[in-house]
Parts: sequence; structure tokens; C-alpha cells
Amino acid sequence: MNRIFLLLLISVSYLQGQTYLHGTTGIRNERVTHCLVSTCSGTYVDNGGSLGNYSNSITGGVYRVFCPSVVGNCVRARFTQFNTEATFDFLTVGNGATQNSPVFTTPPATVPFGRISGNLATPFSFTANNPSGCLTFRFTSDNSVTASGWSATLSCVPCATVGNGPNATDNNDCSRATPICSNITNNVNSRGPGLISEGCAPNACPAGGENHSNWYTFTVLTSGTLSFLIDPQTNTDDYDFAIFGPNASCGSLGAPLRCSDSGNTGNTGTDNTALDLIEDVAGDGFLAQMNVVAGQTYILVVDEWLSNTGNGYTLNFGGTAILDCGLLPIELIYFGAEYKKENRTALITWGAGTESLAEYFVIEKSNDGYTFDSIGVVTSFGTGRNDYEFIDAQPMYHGFTYYRLKMYDGQVYHYSDISAIAVDDNRSSGVVVYPNPVEDDMLNITNFGSYLGECTTEIINSSGQVVRKEKFQVGVLRGIEIDIRDLPSGVYTVVVYTDNSKIVKITKR
Repeated sequence: MNRIFLLLLISVSYLQGQTYLHGTTGIRNERVTHCLVSTCSGTYVDNGGSLGNYSNSITGGVYRVFCPSVVGNCVRARFTQFNTEATFDFLTVGNGATQNSPVFTTPPATVPFGRISGNLATPFSFTANNPSGCLTFRFTSDNSVTASGWSATLSCVPCATVGNGPNATDNNDCSRATPICSNITNNVNSRGPGLISEGCAPNACPAGGENHSNWYTFTVLTSGTLSFLIDPQTNTDDYDFAIFGPNASCGSLGAPLRCSDSGNTGNTGTDNTALDLIEDVAGDGFLAQMNVVAGQTYILVVDEWLSNTGNGYTLNFGGTAILDCGLLPIELIYFGAEYKKENRTALITWGAGTESLAEYFVIEKSNDGYTFDSIGVVTSFGTGRNDYEFIDAQPMYHGFTYYRLKMYDGQVYHYSDISAIAVDDNRSSGVVVYPNPVEDDMLNITNFGSYLGECTTEIINSSGQVVRKEKFQVGVLRGIEIDIRDLPSGVYTVVVYTDNSKIVKITKR
């Protein structure tokens, strides 16, 4: 066997991130106890915390939701402690972003209700596999006998089903709000709440934040009254909404001007007969119309509450005000990225029309699909239909690289959809070990190129002692996972042996 010596300095610090407690009472007459959390780290525990017992009389299955903050990932909850009063106090784990998401019934959850109860052997885990990538936790306790409850480590892993998890292209985050200036029809239900939890404040509307959301933005051309109607394609669907402004930004939305958490199905919106501005689940679905002024910009989120079953809706505007269609985006005909293996570059191409207001395009790049940096600027030709290209000389040679356009119309900009390339270029192969530093229980080793076979890993502490040695079979997924929760904090060296030589890779903390 050849020896791949990775001078990989791994700091095992077990920074578990924030601790999230389960709630005991719902927000605004609903069962959700907290705003949705978008995270890939942290510890989730019962309301008694890590040292106390959970409370009696937590009724109605109050719940909270955790969603991934990484593109294409799903949330995993790995329980390291679980102890409740058997049968009478139980937790369920839902595979989705809403209260009634389908529950897991795999052990130790029971069939058919998915109840997890009693003093259970750990660890065990549940991993989301749905379009949102989210997990929902509901808990019920009776009025006698409590126990130490549970503790679970939250993390994110690539979704088992291709296409699941947030994709950073849909308009389910405010930063990708769709500009509109007239009536629209949305025939595709949102995948979930996107990558960022936003528009939610404790004990306020919208209760718990997003479920399956679409974000829109519009600008007023002439002053007057403004109303809108959300008309579901299926009348049994339950859509809620919130509107922010005037001139709010995604990073500072503030409190909503209008917000409906109505539990009614069917039509909802604003009109000239309603008087209320905010309503909870008991509301009738309609709020007072707004008086708007020319030049003001507003942000609207439409949110479907059910378990990803909605069939879309039409959004119709009314009132005396007119919306501004002059600031609609450049017509982007196509956008894509392609890896050119012969010169190991990424070719980004796009075509645009209706460019009379366009000034330039900023090409942005990301290694995680979430945090983007500018890598170049291309000036618009300004008239007619045009084709463009840009070359990235340094894409990721192993894994995914994500690209998008930031398109400027004067002082207004908006984003294209995201295009990604997946590369496994063996000319630069090198085993990848992550995360570094380790903040969870698991160490991942990937990127074995085309190698399929046995490998041996050694983990060596700072004193030169081999503290872990394991053999693995590298399969078609070309990745292995090592449980290192028993290792104390410190700096370690990972050595990987295979029968196929690889380039040495050095990574430091």
C-alpha cells in the first residue's frame, strides 16, 4: 500500500454552537414555539436544558423547526441522550418544515404514529430527506412524572435524494425576491423556507416564520390605495402572507405592515372592507388595504402552511395605485456554467435581451452555494439580444463550484439563478478531510478520485501516538465517515493509506 501522508492539523474543539431548547407554549395561539432556525450546527434539548427535567403538561404537540443553511443539504439530528416517561411523554420527528410533516417511523420511533418514548439506548439519528431539507420536532407530556429528556446534535449532510434540500435558486429567500408589477400566476409550490430564516420575530406574526415561502418585491408608480388577492389553485390550500416596507431591505425588514396567520383555507389578502392590520390563526384571512406613495418599494412574502402540498396561486392587485413596470429586470435568456477539462477552467455563458437600461454584469462565485464573491465584471452591450461569456481560471477541481450573475439596471440590481459545475479532476486529486476544525462528532474523508478499494486511516495526536486506526472500503460514493467524539480536544494528524498514490495535501487550522 502506498502512503498518503496528510499533514492535516485537525483541531477537535467540539464547538457545538448554540443550544436550542424546546418550547412549552405556542406563539399567537399556534403550536409553533420559536422562529424557524436555519443552521448546520448546535445542540437541541428539551425545555429543561442539559441539567434539568422537562416540564409536565406540555400539551398539543408544540413544535419547533430546524432547516439547513447549506445548498443541497438536509438536517440531521443525532440523539446522544433520550429519557422520557414511557408511553405517556413522547417526541415525534417530522420530515419537513411544517407542523404536520410526515413523521419518521423507523426505530426507535414506533409505527404508525412515530412516537419516541422511554429510556432509550443512544446514539440514534434522523435525517431529513425532503425538498426543504428541514426537520420538525413535536413533544407532548402528561401531568405527572418527568425525566431528563433529550439532547441531540444538529448537523447538515448532503440529501440522500438528488434535488432535495434548498437550491439557492428559487425565490424562497428575500435576497432572491421576484420583481413584479402586475398580476401573476404561480403554479409551482415553494420547496420550503430557503437558506435563511427571515421575517420572523418572537411572539409576533408571522408565527414561527416561513414554511413554504415565495418572496416578491414591487415599486409604486402612482400614489393611491393598493390591495391584493391570493387565490389558491386548490381552495383547500392554506396561504398566509406578510408585507414589509416601505423601502425595507432584506437584511432589515422590520415589523410587517400587514401580516395574516389565518387558519382559513382559500382566498386571502387585503381589501377595502377589512379594518385590521395583523391577524392570528383565528383571523378571517383579509386585512385592510394600504395607502401607498409613488416611489415606495415593498416586499411581500406568500407562505403556504401545509406540508408541501399546495398547487400554487394567482396574485391579483387592485386599488387606485399603479405599480412601476419600468424597473423590471433584464430579460435573461439563458445562463450556465461548464467545466473545460482540457484547460481546467470554467466557462460561464449567458444570453440577454431587453438591455436598454442595463449597465453591467457582475459574475459571482461560491464554493458552498450560499456565500458568493465577485470574480469579474462584464459591461453590457446595451441594446438588442446579446451573448456573453466569462472564464474562471480557478474553479474547484474536486466538488461543486456555484456561479450566478448580479445584473445592474442603473442603481437597481437582481440575481440570476445559480448554475453549478461538479468536477472530479484526477490530475489534481488529493484526499479531502473535513470539517477543519471539527465541530461535530464526525470526521469526513472524501475525494479518492477514481480509486475504489480498501484504505486505512490513522489519527495521530500531538505526541506522535496513533489514537485511532481503522480500515474502510471506498465505494462508488468515494467517501467515509469516522466517529471521533471520544477524542479530547487537540491537534491531530490524519494519515491515509491506499494502493493508489495521491498528491499530498496540507491544510492548517
